[in-house]
Amino acid sequence: MPEWKRYITGGAKASYGKRTELSLMEQRQSLPIYQFKDELSKAVADNQILIVIGETGSGKTTQITQYLAEAGYVTRGKIGCTQPRRVAA
Repeated sequence: MPEWKRYITGGAKASYGKRTELSLMEQRQSLPIYQFKDELSKAVADNQILIVIGETGSGKTTQITQYLAEAGYVTRGKIGCTQPRRVAA
């Protein structure tokens, strides 16, 4: 491996996340957002705009977009997800 690449990736000490024995599905189901999967899908179907607020790492960005894709929304166009840092009061 070239020296520059070892420096950027951290060499042998590099870590790309926490190792787990869980399957991908088990990992998805372990996220807090999973318990709201059906409720979120219904809310998207019933509303033009949906604002979801949750803790960091709860799966908002990574999972909701997948739920919408699984529900068939990609056949109607693209799925967009914006990430403002704060919700205005």
